[in-house]
Amino acid sequence: MIVADGAELAGALETDAPRGPSEREIWFWGLCIFLLTSPFVYQLTGIDPSREIARDMSTMRRTEGSGVLLYVLRVAVALAAMLSVAPYWRTAVTRLSRMTPILLFAGWATLSLMWTDTFSSTLNGLFALFPLIITGFCLALRLPPHLFARSFVYAGAFMIGFSLIYIFAMPHFGVHQQSDAAQSVHAGAWRGVYPHKNIFGGMCAAYAVTTMLAGRKVLPSIVFRIVQFALLMVMIVKSDSATALAIVAATPFVVGAVLMTNAIQRTILALVIVPMFIVIYSQLETILGLFGRDMTFTGRTSIWEIAPDAIAKRPLTGFGYASTTYGDFMVELFRRFALFDPHNGYLNIILSTGFIGLLLFVATFVTAAIVARRMYLVGGATRAAAFTSFGIIVAWLIAMFSESQDKPLGAFAALAYTSLGLLVYRNFAPAEEEVPGVGGIAEKPPKSYRLGKGARISTDPVPAIASSR
Repeated sequence: MIVADGAELAGALETDAPRGPSEREIWFWGLCIFLLTSPFVYQLTGIDPSREIARDMSTMRRTEGSGVLLYVLRVAVALAAMLSVAPYWRTAVTRLSRMTPILLFAGWATLSLMWTDTFSSTLNGLFALFPLIITGFCLALRLPPHLFARSFVYAGAFMIGFSLIYIFAMPHFGVHQQSDAAQSVHAGAWRGVYPHKNIFGGMCAAYAVTTMLAGRKVLPSIVFRIVQFALLMVMIVKSDSATALAIVAATPFVVGAVLMTNAIQRTILALVIVPMFIVIYSQLETILGLFGRDMTFTGRTSIWEIAPDAIAKRPLTGFGYASTTYGDFMVELFRRFALFDPHNGYLNIILSTGFIGLLLFVATFVTAAIVARRMYLVGGATRAAAFTSFGIIVAWLIAMFSESQDKPLGAFAALAYTSLGLLVYRNFAPAEEEVPGVGGIAEKPPKSYRLGKGARISTDPVPAIASSR
């Protein structure tokens, strides 16, 4: 062991410590996260929005347009993430247990292949789901919490850039048109790089939340944050998505209520939330009217009323993960409302994986909340990362009340499942974040390391993934 004072130790770290992930690498992972969200659907599937799409009424699946390229893109991103941690695979295997909650849900979804109504749809759903879990896990191993969170903010920047190109250079794809075969009612609403305005609005809301909650320790440039948030809010308004506005308004309060531990902070939050909730509830019909909605949430409550009959047929197991039929429920839904999903993610989960699946799903996000709270207590950049990463999850859980955002090939689900990589930070060590070069795959300083006068440091490096112990 070598005894060194603080000044000598700091100097040694500046010259000898391994460098952490570069900013260029964070931008690369931001691009990868963006690509996971299934953008450019019309181009990658060969579907024209102005043409009617035929469906096989026995399976409720489209008979034209292939999603193979969307799956290939996800697998490619997952492979890139795996390669980035490949030299330290043994350490990665030991960390895998921290992903147990989401792996249990994924395992139950895999078991549903045994009883699913539509085997190929369930198999496709699993091919869409596992790359997300793998990518999130590997990125959390590769990056310390604040850089993991920053990569999601950068993903939003890529979505803004490509969506603006679509909206102004290719409006046939980027904006709902009167000529659209199925969505002409939304003519004029922006949809960016996604096939529907509600998907685009939801993604804008998710990125707006991450940008808003990302403090300077996650993203130092305040100009970047202000400009990105402003652009995203403009896009939300132009998407005409009322749910997106609700997500942006509600998520910060929910995140704060879950993560904050200070009694004064919680009291202030309660003093704001409770009166706000009372006012909104008492004037809900008027507020919905301002957005062209009614108390049925554009007919959604009528859809939800017929779901219990289908659930009662297979309450524990459901009809198979990502099933497209749910028994005869989808046929009945199409017959009554000409729709292909129940417009509620939680109903989708119950119908597909039963109440057992719902229990595992809820347990996953309760665990994520516990981990995020621990990250909050660490303080510093890790606290800011907790707000940002957990904010994505909360935004998604809110969005699922009015849209079927749980579908694994969907944009919002891709973002949320990937952000579950934060589970890796369950035991993140506060001191590691402040060490230059530490975070991601690097030489991890031994536990005896401390900054300060009379600190001790071992000369024997311990190769490991340093973002968590």
